Amino acid sequence: MKRLLACVLLLGATISLNAQGAKVLNAYNYMNDNELLKAKVEIEPAIEHVKTKEDAKTWYYRGLIYENIYKNSFAENEATKALIYPELVAERKGAVLTALESFEKAISIGSKKINMTEVKQHHAEMSKWAYQEGVNYYNEKDYANAAKMFAKCYEVKLVYDMIDNEAAYNAGLGYKLAGDKVNAEKYLRICMANEFKVEQVYLDLLHMYAQDEADADKYKATLAEAREKFPDNLDIIQEEINIYLASKEYDKALVNLDKAITADPTNKGLLYARGIILDNQQTNLRAEKKTDEANAIYPKAEADYKRVVELDPEGFDGNYSLGALYYNRGAEMLNEANDILDDTKYKAAKTAAEDQLKAALPFLEKAHNLDPEDVQTMSSLKVIYARTNQMEKFDAIKEKLEN
Repeated sequence: MKRLLACVLLLGATISLNAQGAKVLNAYNYMNDNELLKAKVEIEPAIEHVKTKEDAKTWYYRGLIYENIYKNSFAENEATKALIYPELVAERKGAVLTALESFEKAISIGSKKINMTEVKQHHAEMSKWAYQEGVNYYNEKDYANAAKMFAKCYEVKLVYDMIDNEAAYNAGLGYKLAGDKVNAEKYLRICMANEFKVEQVYLDLLHMYAQDEADADKYKATLAEAREKFPDNLDIIQEEINIYLASKEYDKALVNLDKAITADPTNKGLLYARGIILDNQQTNLRAEKKTDEANAIYPKAEADYKRVVELDPEGFDGNYSLGALYYNRGAEMLNEANDILDDTKYKAAKTAAEDQLKAALPFLEKAHNLDPEDVQTMSSLKVIYARTNQMEKFDAIKEKLEN
């Protein structure tokens, strides 16, 4: 009786093994008939079963099935452009990664029953589809999966001594946008080591580090490294300028701005930044009653703002800032005039102040046309219209401000 039981158990194990082998064969046959959903149903249990999960053929067939699911999901009728296998569209996402992982498993197990060269060819070829999936995910703003696919593309190609720096760079950007700083840094640094888009990579790292105070030391160290390697890169110089502006080290910021503007004299962003610093400096000096020093700086700020307006006549910032410079100086001159006791000198000072306010008018009106909802511009115009007795314009701007 015991011998009979042993035979029954052995028979059961043989049937189970044969059943799993049959599933692998069925999956292969379904795949060849393009019945890929049936093939998928058959192959999945085989990768879990103890008797077939260590067979490279199981994983190779699985890789082929998912490769075909992905590719055929795009297949169209040439005449009608209708999808030939619409049922596969829902299976598309994740198919590339599953195929790649299956081929990798087959390669790691190894086998003389299948052509391993073919397995590796399929594995290598799927890297380009990984890249395409990365693009698709990126366009959907699914940056985590986009980064994962770009990284997979890079890593697969690396196995075959191919370096895809574009994939590594896109992986870095994707991880950065997904908030995965560790992997973003990893792939951006790979690009740097491969001498690929190095200047841009520095900027990407700097922008990432700038988002988190915990990375302040990394930011400074990376910036110092970037400035040493690319002393004339204006974007990197701008990063250093931003640090000096944030820390109110204006003299250091101006040194960099002067250098940058000398290299790029038509860069309105740099000119505007320098104008803002000089404007703030002369304002602060007036508040400290250092009038002579303020008067020396004022025309420098004016010149930068004027140049910005020349370069970009339709830009709000240049027009508003130049108008505000004249307006603020005119308001200060009015205050100074009110302290004059001599009537003749008072009238002369008052006229000069009003002329200064009038100088602001065309630039503030232009700024108002460019941004009709900006409250500061309207408030300044209201004062000037009142001072210059333009009551119709005053009433109109007053009503707009109140409503």
